[in-house]
Amino acid sequence: MRPGPRIALGVLCLLAVVPGTSHAYLDPGTTSYVIQVLVAAFAGTSLAATAVIRRVRAVLSRKRAEEDAPKAKAPAQETSDAPKVKVG
Repeated sequence: MRPGPRIALGVLCLLAVVPGTSHAYLDPGTTSYVIQVLVAAFAGTSLAATAVIRRVRAVLSRKRAEEDAPKAKAPAQETSDAPKVKVG
């Protein structure tokens, strides 16, 4: 396709999306608020996903520890050269 028809198609698509008249005014404060809401939504979603991932990992590690528990050796008894003293 030649550049001429591409440009014409792009302009037609742009005109179809952009309204002819606008009856609203967006001041810098409104734009700042919208950006703040988007950032907060992203941060909240990230923290929630992190919490879920940590819980899933904790559950999976507990299951793995329970599966490995019978295979584990008994804890070694304390061996010390120090004399035992009875108190009381």
